[in-house]
Amino acid sequence: IDLTLTLPPDPNAKHAPATLDGAGSGDIALGWEKELDGEQPSSSGGASAVPGEISRVLAQSPECLGWNAALSMYILGMDLSVVCKDGFQLALAKWRRRKEQAKVLIALDVLNRASKLLGAGGGQ
Repeated sequence: IDLTLTLPPDPNAKHAPATLDGAGSGDIALGWEKELDGEQPSSSGGASAVPGEISRVLAQSPECLGWNAALSMYILGMDLSVVCKDGFQLALAKWRRRKEQAKVLIALDVLNRASKLLGAGGGQ
């Protein structure tokens, strides 16, 4: 299974990824900004207490958010396969006995990608 997810480059496309829209400094703020403390959201079009990057993420379509969540879970699976390799091997053997081919293919792909990353990282 090859995960090549290409999102449309057109920012107005239905499944466009969240990007910086050029508003403000263009930096993505991580955490809470102290300037936002004590500000009340106003209905007169003033500054919102919600950071712009949060608004951009919430503006994405449910399908795009679902794909991003699936990709994040796949990356988490690769991380966990390194820590819980024995559990992955046992589950893989169980799925092979049950002939659950989709689970076998995904588990093998996760294990192969994780081993390639470990090999490229020099065993860190």
